[in-house]
Amino acid sequence: MNRVMKWLLMTSGVAAILAGLFASCVYYSVKWEREEQYSRGFDAGQEEAEHDLNAANARIYAIGDRDSWKEYDPLSGLTVHAIAGCIVTNYDLGRSEGYNQAILKHIQRNGPPPNSRIRWSREILSPLEYMAGLGSAKLINLDETSGLVESPSGRFSIRLFIEHRTYPNGNKIMKFERLSLGRKDQNDQTIYFPGGDLQNVQPVRVAWGPEESDILFVRYRWENMTDVREGIAVMDLRTGLWLNYELIEK
Repeated sequence: MNRVMKWLLMTSGVAAILAGLFASCVYYSVKWEREEQYSRGFDAGQEEAEHDLNAANARIYAIGDRDSWKEYDPLSGLTVHAIAGCIVTNYDLGRSEGYNQAILKHIQRNGPPPNSRIRWSREILSPLEYMAGLGSAKLINLDETSGLVESPSGRFSIRLFIEHRTYPNGNKIMKFERLSLGRKDQNDQTIYFPGGDLQNVQPVRVAWGPEESDILFVRYRWENMTDVREGIAVMDLRTGLWLNYELIEK
């Protein structure tokens, strides 16, 4: 074997060793960074949970793609709060798990927090059954001429209004129905019906939930390309989130 071959073999061997060491360093560096991010997120989630429990604003954290019309966790009776969508970091994962672990430990030791709706899980999960049992006297017809409808407690109000949207070319104006949610000492909040930009949802029928539940049941219809569908959605009056949605099969 000549000197050139010996040199090539020696240098390639050293290069392989160095490459292996470098790859190991990168791997452990990335692994350590991921664990460090998760740990920081976990600690942050635990602190946020303690703050929310003291403020009677406990929730359940969620990550990843999910149905934004069903923001209710029946195990805890709390609303679900998305902290990350389709892109989830190790920090997000740690934060979510740290927060939820603290909330569930609190429930195991002390029972549901004061803002839990566990008492009304049946109504929230079965809105069609709830509205059917109320009778027509407690159902409120809501359209764009109804004006402001106030809750029995006086703490909330609801109103249906029309949003006009003009196409960029200015040739066509679209009309979409929205709900306006009013709360004491807060600005009104615009609420989209489950499904987004819907047209011809009227007539809408609403019913206030059980006393102290702070929920609203909304029955409405909408048109698609082939037929007319109807459903019932349950709104959290404290936040404007949709807790559940049930399609009415015909």
